[in-house]
Amino acid sequence: MLTDSAFNALLKTLEEPPTYVVFILGTTEVQKLPATILSRCLRFDFKLISQEELEGLLEKVFKDSGIAYEKEAISLIARLGEGSARDTLSIADMCVAYTDRNVTYKAVVEAVGATDKKVLHTLASHLLEGNVTNLLQVVDDIAKSGKNLSQLAKDLAAYFRDVAVVKTCDNYVDILKLPVADIEELKCLAKFDINIVLGILKKLSGLEQEFRYTQNPRALLEVVLLNIVTSVNETKPSKPMALDGNGSSTITKSVDDVKRDYSGSKVFGQLLISLRDNKEFKTHAMLGSVTKTIISGNELDMYVNGEDNYTCISNSDNLNTINKYLSQIDNNLTAKPILNENKKSLNVEEMLRDQFGDMLTIR
Repeated sequence: MLTDSAFNALLKTLEEPPTYVVFILGTTEVQKLPATILSRCLRFDFKLISQEELEGLLEKVFKDSGIAYEKEAISLIARLGEGSARDTLSIADMCVAYTDRNVTYKAVVEAVGATDKKVLHTLASHLLEGNVTNLLQVVDDIAKSGKNLSQLAKDLAAYFRDVAVVKTCDNYVDILKLPVADIEELKCLAKFDINIVLGILKKLSGLEQEFRYTQNPRALLEVVLLNIVTSVNETKPSKPMALDGNGSSTITKSVDDVKRDYSGSKVFGQLLISLRDNKEFKTHAMLGSVTKTIISGNELDMYVNGEDNYTCISNSDNLNTINKYLSQIDNNLTAKPILNENKKSLNVEEMLRDQFGDMLTIR
């Protein structure tokens, strides 16, 4: 953190140090140190420790301490340590205390607050299949359970990294070191195109920095997920084909049907991005209760959960704001909120959590 002037002031002391003083300078940005400083120092570069070495360290500590453990749990703790022995041991200590000296894979997931692999598999499946309604429902359930959405995004990015490993590496079992059931779920998702998987991984990996500056983590996560769904749906064929009895190809789904299914979510995702970019955060948050969108003629039908949410979105001022930005995307469309009769109304606390996510504190 020293400026050039501060380094120059330090230089004199480094050139003629007292005999009883040793200076130790620590930095993660050695390239920013002036050459005059580096030339007067012995340089030692510390590297991250490999996962195999961290696993060996944990096994030794657990055996010496008489702690029971599962191999998968050891691998998970080592991965969470991200190359640091200190962080790995700190996480291990927390897990031992939580599990009463029997460290299982499931218990480690619970102790560190990570998202369950089955939930991640469900989210990943909905993303790859372009299923907007079920995707937002799962996010809603996770948010209501009190999970940290920033950690959810990080876990989901790591999950897609595992999918990419299964897709591209023959020795993925040795690399991932996961339970057999988790490996089988990853193999199911590895059937999708690697470019789609890598595209999703890239977008999710860039979220960590954005979470530091957002006041509405849920809105940010949902916008990115909707953006991903839009990209995935755009890669799907607009004319699904099937073979008739004579072996000739026939259209089994019309172009209008495909537009009805996919264009609604695409336009809605662009609308959310536009509202966010123009700092219309209040209106953006209101649309978090929309679970399904369909283009019907010149209308964008938005199915809303909860009467209070429906009333709020239907307010003329709010609807005018929505239509203002919707017209910039497609000037032939107008928004039409529709109350989802199949969804029970939310109580006040659920509605507030649905609107404000992690920003809300109830006393």
